[in-house]
Amino acid sequence: MKHLLTCLFLITLFAFSACANEADEADGIETARGETISWLSLTDANQYAASWESAAVLFQNAISREDWVQSLSTVRSPIGALKSRVV
Repeated sequence: MKHLLTCLFLITLFAFSACANEADEADGIETARGETISWLSLTDANQYAASWESAAVLFQNAISREDWVQSLSTVRSPIGALKSRVV
């Protein structure tokens, strides 16, 4: 009986842990989605320097602020304003 109770406890613990991990993962995905949309909004508004400043350090180490601004200015200008985006 003691062994059965221990097994039931462990199963319940693992099930709860899995549910908590799924909730954390869903929250993380929504947070990432919101951050991505915010970052893209900066580039859509031609605020290229602000988008570089709000980017991750890994990104900033890969390209200088000046190069980022110059690259986006060159690439995005001919395309025109954003018409729509679906995430």
